[in-house]
Amino acid sequence: MKGWHKNSLIAIAISIGGYLALTSVANQLRNPCTEEWPYNIEPKDERYASFFDDCVSAVEAGSMDATINLGILYSGGIGVQKDYTEGAMFFRHAAEFNVPRGQFELGELYWKGLGVEQNYAEAARLYKLAAEQDYAAAQYNLGYMYRKGLGVEQNYAEAVRLYKLAAEQDHAVAQNNLGYMYQEGLGVEQNYAEAVRLYKLAAEQDHAVAQNNLGFMYRDGLGVEQDYAEAVRLYKLAADQGVAGAKFTLGEMYYNGHGVPKSTNDAIRWFKLAADAGHNSAARRVDTILRNQVFYRGANRCNQFRGGSGISRRSSATCFD
Repeated sequence: MKGWHKNSLIAIAISIGGYLALTSVANQLRNPCTEEWPYNIEPKDERYASFFDDCVSAVEAGSMDATINLGILYSGGIGVQKDYTEGAMFFRHAAEFNVPRGQFELGELYWKGLGVEQNYAEAARLYKLAAEQDYAAAQYNLGYMYRKGLGVEQNYAEAVRLYKLAAEQDHAVAQNNLGYMYQEGLGVEQNYAEAVRLYKLAAEQDHAVAQNNLGFMYRDGLGVEQDYAEAVRLYKLAADQGVAGAKFTLGEMYYNGHGVPKSTNDAIRWFKLAADAGHNSAARRVDTILRNQVFYRGANRCNQFRGGSGISRRSSATCFD
């Protein structure tokens, strides 16, 4: 346990008064763990060992950001053995002081049933507390729960309201999902142009699903002038990020020559990539194309036979009259 006693970290802020007094001190510390998440490095990076120690020191000094970061380290097994229960303890401590990020992180564990018994209603309650403090990720997650009816009664209009709050804070997933609500007319009047606008905002942040969705709108001319070339460009961006549906659609674009030169070989290549990525129909699509190629080659041979090539009609037994 790195040579420290975890109970001392909880005891340090038993009272709100103690927390507030220590926070003013913690804010003056030059400790990287007092930031929201300062290290953009791989989980196994050796710098996490010192980061763990930084977090311990900052928690003992009363930093709520450090308390949450320590919970993240435990939940992710970063620099310490993975322990969701321990992570939940630190998140709960921050949540009890009405810290929105702590409420959000604890809500995540209740949503997934990690370190606590899965409880959608409790996850929704925690997300709501954070969402009311304009925490964008919580607004999005709560919106998703209203859309799906998880822990709350399904309510598309409320989902749209929450997605909008998060989207206004440039939350790319919320922008994409809100775009889908406008595309399908769920909880809001159907509006393809607004769907396109929202997909563009998310796509500009490299959100792969939004790039795929925007490609669909350009392909079919929904809310925007039909543009196969732009659709292909967007599908390729999504495909490069692993979206199986984008790979499959690129196969269709190449097969039909939409926005790109017609190429059966390129079509098969994209269908195979889609199949490797888990697309259910891609392998069957390749099989269909290959069987058609065999059929047409056979049909051409039949035409040659019937044109007086001197080859016996019997040798063309696989041909059709």
